[in-house]
Amino acid sequence: MSTYLNAYFIGDFQCKEDYTDTGIQFRVWSQPSKLNSTDYSLAIGMDILVKFERLWEIPYQLSKMDMVALPVHTSTGMENWGLILYREPYMLYDPDVNTPAEKKGVVVLVGHEIAHMWFGNWVTMEWWDHTWLNEGITSYFESYGFLWAAPEYQLRDQFFLKDHTHRAMRLDEHGDSRPLVTPVGFYSEISGVFDILAYDKVKKHS
Repeated sequence: MSTYLNAYFIGDFQCKEDYTDTGIQFRVWSQPSKLNSTDYSLAIGMDILVKFERLWEIPYQLSKMDMVALPVHTSTGMENWGLILYREPYMLYDPDVNTPAEKKGVVVLVGHEIAHMWFGNWVTMEWWDHTWLNEGITSYFESYGFLWAAPEYQLRDQFFLKDHTHRAMRLDEHGDSRPLVTPVGFYSEISGVFDILAYDKVKKHS
């Protein structure tokens, strides 16, 4: 396992849990006052995990999956192997409180981070020059998770709209856009390749 995927969580949180059809223990964690908002991510997370196993005919490599909703997090989600961390709005959903757009955000990110269990975790790029292999392919397959969990949104039909591949194409049309494979070294350079091209350009070619 790559060291950047190693994580620990310590907090006064509570969880709900279940088991997938393939026997994986699946738990979702949140602050106690928000635990009832984890039901949706638990249900779709288990479904997406099992369907990715069947799609690729490669079992999930661990015996458990934990997803944690954090009130503060540096990114919307992080695919630590078996311990996915989310910013709360991207994992918690209550149909009586949240909007359809917020529901869409949960489905997209849960599918994206679970896809990382194969693309990025099971198979990891040699160095960050090839970040697009992690993020681009995973961004494409998040649409499968969305198709399974919320087909009414027709997300795969939106790839060329403003908030998906079209924005990558607009950026890429300029002469100063970077190539997908960009040599990087220090942290500031590495963080710079987690951009629209790395996430969305691959959708155009998939």
